[in-house]
Amino acid sequence: LLEKPMAFDPREVDTLIDIARSKGVILQPGHQERYVLEQLGLTGLTETPREIQCVRAHPAMDRNTDCSVVYDLMVHDLDILHTLNPSAISTLEAQGRSCHTEHTDDVSVRMTLEDGCRVQLHASRAAEKPRRQMRLVFDQGWLDFDMLSRQVINTTGKALGMITASDAPQTLPLSGDPLALQIDEFLRAISRATPLLVTPEAARRAIDSAWRISQLLNDNPSQEHNRVQA
Repeated sequence: LLEKPMAFDPREVDTLIDIARSKGVILQPGHQERYVLEQLGLTGLTETPREIQCVRAHPAMDRNTDCSVVYDLMVHDLDILHTLNPSAISTLEAQGRSCHTEHTDDVSVRMTLEDGCRVQLHASRAAEKPRRQMRLVFDQGWLDFDMLSRQVINTTGKALGMITASDAPQTLPLSGDPLALQIDEFLRAISRATPLLVTPEAARRAIDSAWRISQLLNDNPSQEHNRVQA
């Protein structure tokens, strides 16, 4: 069970996958936010959003200072993005600034996917207060999530997953701790050979996008932090 980020380069993820296969062991990436999507029933939608906006921010902390906020926080939303819409990235723009580490601590990203979906992501570890918000825009309306207050507003006029058709604020139908759900699934995969919700091949997409963003920002962890050992 490998906590995010799995690595700093998609080629390193490929190496980890090859090692796991050669040893015959389970390799599960630590993308616990996927269990939130699964509980909300959003991983099985027949309609993909035409716009995705995510904000994930908190004040400065001492953790994960060996990499940029892209690998620290934004990687969660990159995995959510690629889960909700598997279309490839067509255009990519990124802006970032360093605040209290040698890496970028505040990053804004704009993307267009090949199917026309517009994406805006913002991640910060230099914010005045925590924020975790997501908006999914569909043809009929949108879903507005506040993950800290666990509330959602649905203006689409129809139920989407476990979100009922009501534009009044409703409590997110979540049960259990995503981290605990992730650990439970890992243990079941080992003991009962059950399939993983989050595979390393799927998590590689988030690392590939994080790497591309880091290339644009000219912010890449040094080889001293390389997570793959020969």
